[in-house]
Amino acid sequence: MGSRGRGVKTLRGSKSVACAVLAGSTMLGETPALGDPAPATMPSAPSTSPAPAVRGERIYRGTYYERGAPASAPKVFWYERWIKAEAGLLRSTHTHHTLGGRVVLRQSALHAADYTLSGFESDHRQTGARVEASVLAPGRVRLQRTLGSDVETVVLEHEHPLVVGPTLYGTLLRHWDTLAAGRSVVVDYLSIERLDTYAFEIRRVSSDATTTSFELEPHGFMLSLLVAPLRVVLLTKTRQVLRYEGPSPVLLEAGGELDSFDARIEYSDWAAVFR
Repeated sequence: MGSRGRGVKTLRGSKSVACAVLAGSTMLGETPALGDPAPATMPSAPSTSPAPAVRGERIYRGTYYERGAPASAPKVFWYERWIKAEAGLLRSTHTHHTLGGRVVLRQSALHAADYTLSGFESDHRQTGARVEASVLAPGRVRLQRTLGSDVETVVLEHEHPLVVGPTLYGTLLRHWDTLAAGRSVVVDYLSIERLDTYAFEIRRVSSDATTTSFELEPHGFMLSLLVAPLRVVLLTKTRQVLRYEGPSPVLLEAGGELDSFDARIEYSDWAAVFR
């Protein structure tokens, strides 16, 4: 599965494992009372957010629903992708909000134009977990997670290109022609919760004049028993992301409890070009 590091914590239930493996959600410790009233419509970014000039260019907005829910189902979260130049590289930031505008998760990746990862930061405000990852050399990454006074650090070795949430769709675009030719691409997805990497095989499963669909399947028997394939749908002509179905990086909040869930994310408000 890519790691030569340390043992990992066992999570409760296959869905929790799926979310932890792919999305970096952390199910540790007690959680205080959560939640704020959800208005009928999504607001724009909260006034406490940096100005657009500081954040860079907004690339899209994603709206969360529970996977498998009917079209009339209520929204549950929303997020935006922003990108800006930094030190000769690009920084892609995903900021996830409740419907009331409260930030629950911010993830930021520093990467090259071809989405090769250099560094990654995650601030999961639902759980209090903060993570920093630094690529030390090809195939080696240092991962540090802080939760309260508990700090865990591990150096992982991995075989395939390293992917995190903010670089996933860019990785699909990087390999578009390879996937269109019927070949597959294997990547190592960084798991924050389990302090490990997990291999996934990307395949194009359908394409027409309107949309092109890809699936990410666990590249290993044991992981395939726990994690269902993810599906990503892009617009064929513009190659903008249209829909994601799979584990959610944020957690449902109800009665002071946090629950992992599978999400359907619908995308809108695209920039002229994805990056």
